[in-house]
Amino acid sequence: MVDQFPVENPFCLTDIYLDKLPEIRESVFYVRNALRNASLPAFMRTDTHLTEAGNIIAAGAIVGQLVGQDQSEHVNRLLASPDWQEIDYAGDLGGRFDPELSETRRLLRKTWPHKWFHNDLQGGNNGIVDLLFSPGAVHDQRILIYGDSFSRDLSSILSYFFREVVFLRTQFFHQDMFHQIQPDLLITSNVERYLSFCESDDRRASFFMFPHLGGNPYAPPKEFAEAFSAVLAYGRSPYFDFLNKHGLVPRQSAA
Repeated sequence: MVDQFPVENPFCLTDIYLDKLPEIRESVFYVRNALRNASLPAFMRTDTHLTEAGNIIAAGAIVGQLVGQDQSEHVNRLLASPDWQEIDYAGDLGGRFDPELSETRRLLRKTWPHKWFHNDLQGGNNGIVDLLFSPGAVHDQRILIYGDSFSRDLSSILSYFFREVVFLRTQFFHQDMFHQIQPDLLITSNVERYLSFCESDDRRASFFMFPHLGGNPYAPPKEFAEAFSAVLAYGRSPYFDFLNKHGLVPRQSAA
Protein backbone atom coordinates (compact mmCIF):
# COMPACT_ATOMS: atom_id res chain seq x y z
CA MET A 1 0.00 0.00 0.00
CA VAL A 2 2.95 2.38 0.54
CA ASP A 3 5.45 1.25 -2.10
CA GLN A 4 4.54 4.19 -4.38
CA PHE A 5 3.79 6.71 -1.63
CA PRO A 6 5.55 10.08 -2.22
CA VAL A 7 6.72 10.29 1.42
CA GLU A 8 9.35 7.89 2.68
CA ASN A 9 8.33 5.78 5.70
CA PRO A 10 4.79 7.17 6.08
CA PHE A 11 3.07 6.70 9.42
CA CYS A 12 -0.60 6.40 10.33
CA LEU A 13 -2.20 9.05 12.52
CA THR A 14 -4.44 6.38 14.01
CA ASP A 15 -1.40 4.63 15.49
CA ILE A 16 -0.36 7.86 17.21
CA TYR A 17 -3.84 8.35 18.68
CA LEU A 18 -4.01 4.78 19.93
CA ASP A 19 -0.53 4.99 21.45
CA LYS A 20 -1.63 8.08 23.38
CA LEU A 21 -5.02 6.59 24.33
CA PRO A 22 -4.43 2.88 24.97
CA GLU A 23 -7.66 2.59 26.94
CA ILE A 24 -9.75 2.98 23.77
CA ARG A 25 -7.75 0.52 21.66
CA GLU A 26 -10.23 -2.33 22.18
CA SER A 27 -13.08 -0.15 20.90
CA VAL A 28 -11.31 0.98 17.72
CA PHE A 29 -11.12 -1.16 14.60
CA TYR A 30 -8.83 -0.04 11.80
CA VAL A 31 -9.31 -1.73 8.42
CA ARG A 32 -5.74 -1.07 7.26
CA ASN A 33 -4.55 -4.66 7.62
CA ALA A 34 -7.56 -6.09 5.78
CA LEU A 35 -6.99 -3.68 2.89
CA ARG A 36 -3.23 -4.25 2.89
CA ASN A 37 -3.80 -7.97 2.35
CA ALA A 38 -6.43 -7.48 -0.36
CA SER A 39 -5.95 -9.45 -3.56
CA LEU A 40 -7.73 -6.76 -5.61
CA PRO A 41 -7.02 -3.00 -5.83
CA ALA A 42 -8.52 -1.38 -2.74
CA PHE A 43 -8.02 2.26 -3.73
CA MET A 44 -8.98 4.28 -6.79
CA ARG A 45 -6.49 6.27 -8.86
CA THR A 46 -8.61 9.42 -9.19
CA ASP A 47 -10.46 9.39 -5.87
CA THR A 48 -9.59 9.26 -2.18
CA HIS A 49 -12.30 6.67 -1.50
CA LEU A 50 -12.05 2.89 -1.71
CA THR A 51 -12.84 0.85 -4.76
CA GLU A 52 -16.00 -1.26 -4.56
CA ALA A 53 -13.79 -4.30 -3.94
CA GLY A 54 -12.11 -2.35 -1.15
CA ASN A 55 -15.50 -1.53 0.35
CA ILE A 56 -16.50 -5.20 0.26
CA ILE A 57 -13.27 -6.27 1.94
CA ALA A 58 -13.54 -3.51 4.56
CA ALA A 59 -17.20 -4.32 5.22
CA GLY A 60 -16.40 -8.01 5.69
CA ALA A 61 -13.64 -7.19 8.16
CA ILE A 62 -15.89 -4.83 10.13
CA VAL A 63 -18.77 -7.33 10.23
CA GLY A 64 -16.40 -10.05 11.38
CA GLN A 65 -15.22 -7.83 14.21
CA LEU A 66 -18.79 -6.97 15.23
CA VAL A 67 -20.32 -10.46 15.18
CA GLY A 68 -17.23 -12.47 16.06
CA GLN A 69 -17.46 -14.68 12.97
CA ASP A 70 -15.24 -14.83 9.91
CA GLN A 71 -16.99 -13.39 6.84
CA SER A 72 -14.54 -14.57 4.17
CA GLU A 73 -17.11 -16.83 2.50
CA HIS A 74 -19.51 -13.93 1.99
CA VAL A 75 -16.76 -11.53 0.92
CA ASN A 76 -15.50 -14.00 -1.68
CA ARG A 77 -19.04 -14.58 -2.94
CA LEU A 78 -19.54 -10.85 -3.51
CA LEU A 79 -16.15 -10.41 -5.16
CA ALA A 80 -16.83 -13.35 -7.49
CA SER A 81 -20.35 -12.20 -8.34
CA PRO A 82 -21.21 -11.80 -12.04
CA ASP A 83 -23.19 -8.66 -11.18
CA TRP A 84 -20.46 -6.10 -11.83
CA GLN A 85 -20.63 -3.10 -14.14
CA GLU A 86 -17.98 -0.66 -15.36
CA ILE A 87 -18.36 3.11 -15.67
CA ASP A 88 -16.04 5.96 -16.64
CA TYR A 89 -15.41 7.89 -13.45
CA ALA A 90 -13.50 11.02 -12.39
CA GLY A 91 -13.25 11.19 -8.61
CA ASP A 92 -12.52 13.93 -6.11
CA LEU A 93 -8.84 13.90 -7.14
CA GLY A 94 -9.28 13.50 -10.89
CA GLY A 95 -11.70 16.41 -11.02
CA ARG A 96 -8.97 18.77 -9.84
CA PHE A 97 -7.03 18.37 -13.10
CA ASP A 98 -7.65 20.25 -16.34
CA PRO A 99 -8.57 18.31 -18.32
CA GLU A 100 -9.89 16.04 -15.61
CA LEU A 101 -8.48 12.56 -15.14
CA SER A 102 -10.84 9.63 -15.19
CA GLU A 103 -10.63 5.87 -14.72
CA THR A 104 -12.74 2.79 -15.23
CA ARG A 105 -14.64 2.13 -12.01
CA ARG A 106 -16.14 -1.26 -11.24
CA LEU A 107 -19.37 -1.24 -9.25
CA LEU A 108 -21.32 -4.16 -7.85
CA ARG A 109 -25.01 -4.23 -8.69
CA LYS A 110 -26.83 -4.78 -5.40
CA THR A 111 -29.04 -7.62 -6.61
CA TRP A 112 -29.91 -9.11 -3.21
CA PRO A 113 -33.50 -8.33 -2.12
CA HIS A 114 -33.50 -4.96 -0.38
CA LYS A 115 -35.13 -1.55 -0.32
CA TRP A 116 -33.28 1.75 -0.09
CA PHE A 117 -34.69 5.07 1.09
CA HIS A 118 -32.74 8.34 0.89
CA ASN A 119 -33.67 11.80 2.11
CA ASP A 120 -32.46 13.42 -1.15
CA LEU A 121 -30.13 15.84 0.64
CA GLN A 122 -27.56 16.67 -2.02
CA GLY A 123 -23.82 17.16 -1.61
CA GLY A 124 -21.62 15.68 1.11
CA ASN A 125 -23.15 17.59 3.98
CA ASN A 126 -24.14 16.58 7.48
CA GLY A 127 -27.75 15.44 7.59
CA ILE A 128 -27.70 12.85 4.79
CA VAL A 129 -29.73 9.75 5.68
CA ASP A 130 -29.76 6.34 4.01
CA LEU A 131 -32.10 3.57 5.15
CA LEU A 132 -31.56 0.05 3.80
CA PHE A 133 -33.80 -2.93 4.55
CA SER A 134 -32.71 -6.47 3.64
CA PRO A 135 -35.08 -9.04 5.15
CA GLY A 136 -32.95 -11.95 3.92
CA ALA A 137 -29.58 -10.61 5.11
CA VAL A 138 -26.85 -12.85 6.48
CA HIS A 139 -27.31 -11.55 10.03
CA ASP A 140 -30.70 -10.77 11.55
CA GLN A 141 -29.45 -7.57 13.17
CA ARG A 142 -29.97 -3.84 12.84
CA ILE A 143 -27.00 -1.48 12.63
CA LEU A 144 -26.71 2.29 13.05
CA ILE A 145 -23.77 4.11 11.46
CA TYR A 146 -22.60 7.63 12.27
CA GLY A 147 -19.98 8.66 9.75
CA ASP A 148 -18.86 10.38 6.56
CA SER A 149 -18.83 9.58 2.85
CA PHE A 150 -16.49 6.63 3.38
CA SER A 151 -18.98 5.03 5.76
CA ARG A 152 -21.79 5.83 3.39
CA ASP A 153 -20.06 3.85 0.66
CA LEU A 154 -19.87 0.91 3.07
CA SER A 155 -23.56 1.11 3.98
CA SER A 156 -24.86 -0.37 0.73
CA ILE A 157 -22.49 -3.33 1.14
CA LEU A 158 -23.46 -3.75 4.79
CA SER A 159 -27.07 -4.23 3.65
CA TYR A 160 -25.95 -7.63 2.36
CA PHE A 161 -24.86 -8.57 5.88
CA PHE A 162 -27.49 -6.88 8.10
CA ARG A 163 -31.26 -6.76 7.73
CA GLU A 164 -31.46 -3.05 8.52
CA VAL A 165 -28.81 -0.38 8.01
CA VAL A 166 -29.32 3.22 9.10
CA PHE A 167 -26.62 5.64 7.94
CA LEU A 168 -26.55 9.18 9.37
CA ARG A 169 -24.01 11.62 7.91
CA THR A 170 -22.48 13.25 10.98
CA GLN A 171 -19.21 13.34 12.88
CA PHE A 172 -21.06 13.19 16.21
CA PHE A 173 -22.68 10.55 18.40
CA HIS A 174 -26.32 11.63 18.67
CA GLN A 175 -27.62 9.96 21.80
CA ASP A 176 -31.24 10.87 21.12
CA MET A 177 -31.17 9.17 17.71
CA PHE A 178 -29.49 6.11 19.19
CA HIS A 179 -32.24 5.70 21.78
CA GLN A 180 -35.00 6.11 19.19
CA ILE A 181 -33.50 3.71 16.65
CA GLN A 182 -32.39 1.13 19.26
CA PRO A 183 -29.88 -0.66 17.01
CA ASP A 184 -28.32 -4.01 17.80
CA LEU A 185 -24.95 -2.69 16.63
CA LEU A 186 -23.39 0.76 16.39
CA ILE A 187 -20.53 2.10 14.28
CA THR A 188 -19.06 5.57 14.74
CA SER A 189 -16.39 6.27 12.15
CA ASN A 190 -13.93 8.84 10.93
CA VAL A 191 -11.06 9.03 8.47
CA GLU A 192 -7.60 10.28 9.30
CA ARG A 193 -7.82 13.46 7.27
CA TYR A 194 -10.69 14.67 9.50
CA LEU A 195 -9.08 13.90 12.86
CA SER A 196 -7.44 17.33 13.15
CA PHE A 197 -10.75 19.20 13.29
CA CYS A 198 -13.13 16.95 15.18
CA GLU A 199 -15.37 18.61 17.74
CA SER A 200 -16.66 17.27 21.03
CA ASP A 201 -20.07 15.58 20.99
CA ASP A 202 -21.16 18.26 23.47
CA ARG A 203 -21.09 20.74 20.57
CA ARG A 204 -23.34 18.73 18.29
CA ALA A 205 -26.43 20.35 16.82
CA SER A 206 -29.72 18.52 16.43
CA PHE A 207 -29.27 16.02 13.61
CA PHE A 208 -32.56 17.11 12.03
CA MET A 209 -31.40 20.74 11.93
CA PHE A 210 -28.16 20.16 9.99
CA PRO A 211 -29.60 20.98 6.52
CA HIS A 212 -31.40 24.07 7.76
CA LEU A 213 -28.39 25.36 9.70
CA GLY A 214 -26.53 25.11 6.40
CA GLY A 215 -29.22 27.12 4.61
CA ASN A 216 -30.44 24.16 2.56
CA PRO A 217 -34.20 24.43 1.96
CA TYR A 218 -34.59 20.77 1.01
CA ALA A 219 -37.71 18.68 1.60
CA PRO A 220 -37.41 14.88 1.80
CA PRO A 221 -39.75 12.72 -0.30
CA LYS A 222 -42.84 11.35 1.40
CA GLU A 223 -41.78 7.70 1.08
CA PHE A 224 -38.54 8.50 2.88
CA ALA A 225 -40.39 10.38 5.62
CA GLU A 226 -42.61 7.33 6.16
CA ALA A 227 -39.59 5.02 6.33
CA PHE A 228 -37.58 7.21 8.70
CA SER A 229 -40.60 7.80 10.93
CA ALA A 230 -41.03 4.03 11.16
CA VAL A 231 -37.35 3.46 12.00
CA LEU A 232 -37.57 6.08 14.75
CA ALA A 233 -40.60 4.23 16.13
CA TYR A 234 -38.75 0.93 16.54
CA GLY A 235 -40.57 -1.47 18.85
CA ARG A 236 -43.95 0.19 18.31
CA SER A 237 -46.75 -0.58 15.88
CA PRO A 238 -45.77 2.05 13.22
CA TYR A 239 -42.45 0.25 12.74
CA PHE A 240 -44.01 -3.18 12.30
CA ASP A 241 -46.81 -1.78 10.13
CA PHE A 242 -44.18 -0.30 7.81
CA LEU A 243 -42.30 -3.61 7.51
CA ASN A 244 -45.50 -5.47 6.72
CA LYS A 245 -46.65 -2.88 4.18
CA HIS A 246 -43.40 -3.13 2.20
CA GLY A 247 -42.76 -6.85 2.60
CA LEU A 248 -39.72 -6.27 4.79
CA VAL A 249 -40.47 -8.62 7.68
CA PRO A 250 -37.23 -10.57 8.36
CA ARG A 251 -37.32 -14.13 7.12
CA GLN A 252 -36.59 -15.42 10.64
CA SER A 253 -39.63 -13.57 12.01
CA ALA A 254 -41.85 -14.62 9.13
CA ALA A 255 -40.99 -18.31 9.50
